[in-house]
Amino acid sequence: MDSPDEVSVLNYAVRKNASLELVAFLVEHGADMFAIDRDGVGILDIAIKFKRYDIVQFCIDKGIDVNSTKRKSGILPIILASCFNDVEMIKLLIKNGAKIDGLDKNGMCASDYALKMGQKDVANFLEELINQQ
Repeated sequence: MDSPDEVSVLNYAVRKNASLELVAFLVEHGADMFAIDRDGVGILDIAIKFKRYDIVQFCIDKGIDVNSTKRKSGILPIILASCFNDVEMIKLLIKNGAKIDGLDKNGMCASDYALKMGQKDVANFLEELINQQ
């Protein structure tokens, strides 16, 4: 991307529900998987938002860190999945090494967001995980 205000072709493709095959093709032909917009949002964030489990796994397999973010807010992938009340996405992220206690820039973790946003399914799931530790 020449400017952080531009949306990369890869991010656009994921937003428009492109197939995993097309996303892989774009990456194989030079699309930057690590490109972000002016707010620090990248392909992993978009895939989480649109419940693209296949793209999330692809991103992880290609080296995107599930415990890192470029977002100005510091919202980690697991926190984002929590905000969208997506237990299955959280399971996928944890299976791939996401820490359930990762914090954003305000010191809040995924369970804090789940409680704050009234996401009962996620809050209960994360509470069970925390109690198992």
